[in-house]
Amino acid sequence: MWKCGRLTFHFSFLFSFSFCRPKTTLAIMLQSMSLRQADNVSFEFNDCLGLQAQTTVATFTSMAQLDETTSPIIDYESFNAVKECDDDPSFLESIVNDYIEQLESKKVELFDLHQKGELQQFSQVAHFLKSSSATLGVARLRYLFGKLQIFAQEGAQKDPAKVNELVLKVDPLVDEAVAKLKSEVDEAIRAASS
Repeated sequence: MWKCGRLTFHFSFLFSFSFCRPKTTLAIMLQSMSLRQADNVSFEFNDCLGLQAQTTVATFTSMAQLDETTSPIIDYESFNAVKECDDDPSFLESIVNDYIEQLESKKVELFDLHQKGELQQFSQVAHFLKSSSATLGVARLRYLFGKLQIFAQEGAQKDPAKVNELVLKVDPLVDEAVAKLKSEVDEAIRAASS
């Protein structure tokens, strides 16, 4: 937990690299919020770090036009921020492996909650997956889980077919992201050993 002005932030491993690149950390946090929340939080947070809010909010606004099909698999600005925190590729490997492990277990939980129709818990798991994906820079999954969270909160009663359609995208996009992340870790290990 970190207090900044009137706001309190709760992090998982996001906090561990926030001191490496505070501006990137702020951008990662904003990716996990709605645009309205981002406008309010960015100025509060920027006051504590002395950053320029306009740049951060502009970056977030342009990202709001992406989704799980148009975004890159990996957002390299976020991913490289994690990678740059430690020159030892085993750090990146550990972060990626932890993410993949959480992703796989939470994905099973997400499917189970969807089958049971437990939308509140489904939304919470989707939020967790969205935030974790944003932190590591896994953009496509960030957008997919963000949509699942929103539909579970607001649109599931109106359009259950849309939720089902999005749930069907989870496995292929997870497989794609995991393969890309493992490839990035392998490349970092090769680069460090040469």
